[in-house]
Amino acid sequence: VEFTIAAFQDVSERNRAKEALEKANKQLELKNAELEKLLIKNALLRNINKDPDAFEYQIGGALVDGAPTYVVRESDVLLYKSLIKGEFCYIFNSRQMGKSSMQAKIANQLREEGYNCISLDLSAVVSYGMTVEKFYSSFVYHVAEQLNLEELYGFDHYQWKKNLRDLSALERIGEFMRKIVLQKIDKNIIIFIDEIDVILDIPFASDSFFPFIRSLYNQRGNNPEYKRLTFCLLGRTTPSTLIQNKENTPFNIGVPIYLTGFTKNEVKRSSLKQGIEDKCENIERVIEEILKWTGGQPFLTQKICNFISKELEYIPDSKELEILENLVREKILVDWESKDEPEHLKTIRNKFIYNKTNPKLLLETYLEIVKNGFIKDGRAWEHEELIMSGIVRRDRGKLIHYNLIYKKVFDRQWVEDYLD
Repeated sequence: VEFTIAAFQDVSERNRAKEALEKANKQLELKNAELEKLLIKNALLRNINKDPDAFEYQIGGALVDGAPTYVVRESDVLLYKSLIKGEFCYIFNSRQMGKSSMQAKIANQLREEGYNCISLDLSAVVSYGMTVEKFYSSFVYHVAEQLNLEELYGFDHYQWKKNLRDLSALERIGEFMRKIVLQKIDKNIIIFIDEIDVILDIPFASDSFFPFIRSLYNQRGNNPEYKRLTFCLLGRTTPSTLIQNKENTPFNIGVPIYLTGFTKNEVKRSSLKQGIEDKCENIERVIEEILKWTGGQPFLTQKICNFISKELEYIPDSKELEILENLVREKILVDWESKDEPEHLKTIRNKFIYNKTNPKLLLETYLEIVKNGFIKDGRAWEHEELIMSGIVRRDRGKLIHYNLIYKKVFDRQWVEDYLD
């Protein structure tokens, strides 16, 4: 009996020691992960221009690399880590959420680290009524141009296409990637394609282009060289809108990068506050009030910061709520259509009233959110359209207003006026 008790105690001691070791390892993994995130954030923040004389808020358009108002988010870290692992990534969100700015920032960081990054705006590749032949030819031309293949390796696009005239356009682009891009370029290659939703203007292209991307990833198993080639797509759309065939889509093997609004900690860590620090007594409370109105939406956050820096003299402590409310009301809410410059709120409005599919259903669905504060997220067409308009966001299985500004502008009266 004494032997059995001793053996049992010995086993219990070992189990406790094992559990303690596993707990310590998990804590170490979490600390290492946080350290990795911090190092990535520091690398992305390193090239930001913090010269107070050069400081300027930018309202609209992609921020250039080094812009002092750039805010590094968790999505920056995820995109960076995913791309260096060679994963297919896609960033689908509403307009003016910082997609293009983030793409430019990450691409420049990766170039510094030796990657060959190509940034294509699909609206420069696609033209109305173009054939599948012209689409793929234009795509090859733009990739070759950014890789400088003609100057460095004597690549003649016209002659190359003529030599392969017996192949289909899709077969030619496959040959281009395998025999030209991967053989000539010895670095890792990342192809960013912005405005990917433009491809919907030539539906036949989406039926072949996305399966083509999927095939490049599939070939990694047979040819390791393909591991050096990675894609990142950006646009204002959803995977289900772009492609219907679930078996050939690359989106079920890719990493979705979700863009959320700026958080208080992200703004505090950034240089965004630099232009308003001398205008307020308590910068943290001012940031809180700004984010209360904007929900961290990048365009609106920059816009309000710009108003503070140029329109206000000083914000005393305990006056943040009153002063910010008056500022937002005067500069944005009252007579908003005449003050919406550059256009932002009008773009959201147009998403409703000029919707090609079912504007009435969209307005009726949004009205439910106005009345009840939320609706259950069923990921139906109208729910995805509301998300892509930017007016609402997902929150624990519900759709709610993205921010207070949208809630005030697009209120019940506004919806009912259009429904009538």
